[in-house]
Amino acid sequence: MKYWLANSRVARARALFGVSLLCTLLCAGRALAQRVLLVQPPRTDVTLSEAFNRLRAELLLQDFEVSVGELPPAGMTADALETEAEKAGAFAGISLTRDAGGATADVCIADRVTGKRTQRRLAVTGVAQAPRVLAVRAVDLLRSSLRELPPGERPPSDVVGVAPEPAPPELRAWSTRRPLWQLRAAAGALGAGRFGPAFGGAISVMLRPTARLELGALVVGPLLGARYDASMGRALVRQELALARGSWNVLSEGALRLGPSLGAGVYHLRADGEVTKPLRAKSGSLFSIAVTGGVAAELKLTAALSLGLTIDALLLTPEPVVAVDTSQGNANNPLVLASLGLGVAF
Repeated sequence: MKYWLANSRVARARALFGVSLLCTLLCAGRALAQRVLLVQPPRTDVTLSEAFNRLRAELLLQDFEVSVGELPPAGMTADALETEAEKAGAFAGISLTRDAGGATADVCIADRVTGKRTQRRLAVTGVAQAPRVLAVRAVDLLRSSLRELPPGERPPSDVVGVAPEPAPPELRAWSTRRPLWQLRAAAGALGAGRFGPAFGGAISVMLRPTARLELGALVVGPLLGARYDASMGRALVRQELALARGSWNVLSEGALRLGPSLGAGVYHLRADGEVTKPLRAKSGSLFSIAVTGGVAAELKLTAALSLGLTIDALLLTPEPVVAVDTSQGNANNPLVLASLGLGVAF
C-alpha cells in the first residue's frame, strides 16, 4: 500500500510538472507572437475570401496572432484601418478589397511600427492563382514596409499612428528574413564536341548566405543522345556530371539576378559499342575532373518561385576519348553546358 501511494504521488507530481511546462511554453509562445489585424472581405467574393484564408494561414504559420475585423458597409479606408489596428493592439492591419469593376483588388496595409501606409492595386481577372498571389503579395508588402527603418531606430517624432513601443526583435527578424535555400529542377543540355548534343535532367540545391552570394551543388544527368559514329560501327555515349558551384549577383536586390558562376567537380562518361562483324562490341567508362565557368541568371516569379538559366564552358581533364576499331574521337574542350528550370526557395 505504501508503495502504491508513493507511486501515486510521483505520478501526480509528474503530471503537474508536465501541465506547468506546457502552460509555460504556451505563454512563452504567446509572448513572442505579434498581433496582426485582418479585415474580413465580403463572403460573397470567393477570390478575396480564399486570399484572406491563405493570408491568415500564412501569418499563423509565422507565429503571428491574428485578429479578424469586420468590413464596414462603407468600406475600409486607410485611416479606419489604422484606427482598428490600434484598437486591436495590432502592429499592423491588412485589408483586401475589390474595385467596382472587379478586375483589380486593393491590398491596403497600415503599419504602426513605421507609421507607413501601403496600398497596391493588383489584377485578378483571368488569373487562376489570384488568391495565392494576393496573399503572397500582402506578406511581401508587409515585410517591405517594416524594413523601412533600420534595427534600433524609431520613426521621427512628427510621424503619427506609430505604436508606442519599439518593434520586438522577433518582428524585426521576420521582416528582414529571406529564404536561405533554393531547390531547382531543370532540363540540362551538353554540347560534347565530336559526340554531338546530349540532353537530360538536372537538379541543384543552393545556399544564399547573403543577397549576392550563392553556393551549392549541381547534379546533371544522365545525359543521353550523344554518339560517336565510325565506318565499322558506333558508340552510344551516356554522361553524368556532379559539381560544387558558386555564383555572384552583380545586380541590386530585385526580381532579376545575374552574374558570373564557377564550379568544379567530377564528370563521368560511359560508351557502349555497336559494331559490325567480325568486330566485337565493348563498353567502357571514364571519370574526369570538371571545371566550369559561365553566367547564371534568375528571374523571380513569386516570393518562392523563380526561373533560372545557366550557361557554362566545361573543361575536362583527362579529355574523354571514344574509339571504334581504329577510329577515335575526343570531346573537344571546352564543352558547353546549359540548364533551364524552376527553383523553389525555402
